Amino acid sequence: MSLPSGPAILLVGEDEALIYLIERYAARGGFRLHVVATPTSEAVSGHRHAAVWFSSLESLEIARPRETGLVGHDSPLVVCTSMGDERRARELGADYCVVHPLTYPDFMAAMTALGIIDGRAVSTG
Repeated sequence: MSLPSGPAILLVGEDEALIYLIERYAARGGFRLHVVATPTSEAVSGHRHAAVWFSSLESLEIARPRETGLVGHDSPLVVCTSMGDERRARELGADYCVVHPLTYPDFMAAMTALGIIDGRAVSTG
């Protein structure tokens, strides 16, 4: 099996189950995935990412994207969150919220809504 050569996604967090799931979804969607526990200037500035995904509201809060400059970065911020935490995620700088449980169609809908992929090309089968 060849590795995807499409746009890169930076995934921030330590949730192993979610990391595994997003790795599978990213590969299926043709994306490369970089995973870090916390975003550092080296992790973010050294690469061009189509999107920065946070595994939870807590990981978004720890990263403080407004203070660290991630919000000013060209990459949109996505957070996997629970119902009811979307408002707080937006206050912290999230451009898109995906509510648990995350499915492949949810993953692709986020990438489409952010303009990273063309919605006509999305296959959820």
